[in-house]
Amino acid sequence: MSFKNKMRWKSLTVFLIIFLISFNGVKGISSSTSTEFSISGYEECVEGGSRWYDENGVERITTVEDWTACYGKDEIAGNADDCCPVGYGCVEGEKPGCVPGKGVEECMDIGSCSDYTTQEDCENDICMVGVAGGRGEGTDICGSVICYDYNGEIICQTIRDDSCRCEWKDGECRLAYDVSESSGGGHKFTCSKKYSSTACVEGRMEVSWVATVEWDLEPPEEEKLSILQSAGCVDGGPVTRMCGRSLIALSFFKITNLIIAILIIGIIYIIWISKKERKKKIKKKKK
Repeated sequence: MSFKNKMRWKSLTVFLIIFLISFNGVKGISSSTSTEFSISGYEECVEGGSRWYDENGVERITTVEDWTACYGKDEIAGNADDCCPVGYGCVEGEKPGCVPGKGVEECMDIGSCSDYTTQEDCENDICMVGVAGGRGEGTDICGSVICYDYNGEIICQTIRDDSCRCEWKDGECRLAYDVSESSGGGHKFTCSKKYSSTACVEGRMEVSWVATVEWDLEPPEEEKLSILQSAGCVDGGPVTRMCGRSLIALSFFKITNLIIAILIIGIIYIIWISKKERKKKIKKKKK
């Protein structure tokens, strides 16, 4: 076999090994107009607990700033009211305030109502993921006024803070909230959402949801989508959320490993070429 062919096979073999390692590292990951107006915007936890709007409406990043950015409405760090991503806890006196693995133990893996597996836990909601302004997925809609065009008329309705809750239905826990009638009319209904998430991989996970609706008085079919979109009562995702407990670690093969592997291949190649050139020179001298 010629020198060039040998090198081709060696390079192909090395890259195949790298590919198999990287593949093994990630295997198994499951990986009309309407308007919404927030009437809260203060003391509100959003984006799965990664951001907090304080009493002045100032946005603060809970995983970067100090503990006062994540202590929640009760201003006490270390309980279920904290505003932190799944797997994090708010630690008093720390910066950043949200620290991986430091939360209330029974709430460490609870990021939405759908993470509860029993009816009792769902209805008690000890992790406060179904309350307005909390860290639970989807609760940022609570306390909003929604407006939409209905037969050429602008209708506005309210999603009251106290209507948001974790609700057990058909053997699973869902986030539920009520859209109230307004003085101008509108359609009263209840929206419920079932959330699902992928495994936490290197501090990130993907969250998706499926929405269902129960109408008090069902509107015409052509008007439904506009109303439901304004109330956030539609399927959605995936969206990326931070998380603190990695169920699958990808530390074995990262970009740094790839760079090191490429450098090693380059060094081997240079050594090989150098040896080849030396042999050629030796042969020429003997001649």
